[in-house]
Amino acid sequence: MNKDNLSDIEVEEFLSFLLEKENVKIDKGAKDTLVKYPGLDPDKFPQNSLEEQIYLSLPEAHQQLLMYGNGMEIYEGSYRIFGLGTSLYRDMGYWNHPQVWKHAWGGYPDQFLCFGESITGNQYAYNLHDLHHNEDNAKVYELYAVTFTELMVYDNFKEFIVNGFFNGVEDDPYHNRIKQARKKFGPFDKNKQLVYTPNPLLTGGELEGLDLQLMDAQTAMTLNGDIALQLANKESLEGLKNIENYTDDQGRARIRVNWNNV
Repeated sequence: MNKDNLSDIEVEEFLSFLLEKENVKIDKGAKDTLVKYPGLDPDKFPQNSLEEQIYLSLPEAHQQLLMYGNGMEIYEGSYRIFGLGTSLYRDMGYWNHPQVWKHAWGGYPDQFLCFGESITGNQYAYNLHDLHHNEDNAKVYELYAVTFTELMVYDNFKEFIVNGFFNGVEDDPYHNRIKQARKKFGPFDKNKQLVYTPNPLLTGGELEGLDLQLMDAQTAMTLNGDIALQLANKESLEGLKNIENYTDDQGRARIRVNWNNV
């Protein structure tokens, strides 16, 4: 099977090809709701372009997935894999630019290449050092949108795409909340995220009882970073005065955490 006909086959046939196993099965809901965009042709990337550099750094299985679908989502945009060098879906190169949202986190996310997300903003990512040294065996991390800490770690991209993405939706409080929000707001726009309000870091980390609202994805990740960075060295919220919204010198929505003078 070559790149010219990868995008024309059914998803389970593609995954069987990817894993070199027969009869790979995925969740029926994921299969029925899969939306994928035309597969990329890596030969069309300009030599030494950012897109080519990112593409060549990816595990072979991830490269093949992009040739199958250059951007894809399941459950009406609840879970997403970004494209590369595309205007049809969220672009991986753009999303990882330091000034899009990573700047608000004090540099910590710069060690990751984020290639997908859940609608709540949890990022699917490689550690760049691991990606450089382990290539096809680079681990995949699911990182919590509110703190950028690990929620799940997969041994490699193949394990992630089958067990974490296509077969990862479970009957649990987290996925059920997304299901409820999908009934209320869905289908989800590719450039939106659901955010907890108020931010969980302002409520002791608990999610139960918090509202979910739609927000521009770039803004959501920026504001999460603002709050996480400003609360990082605080042992408690004692002395918290208020949360102030402002616009920075580049026109980006930001948050300032103000404290009472001690």
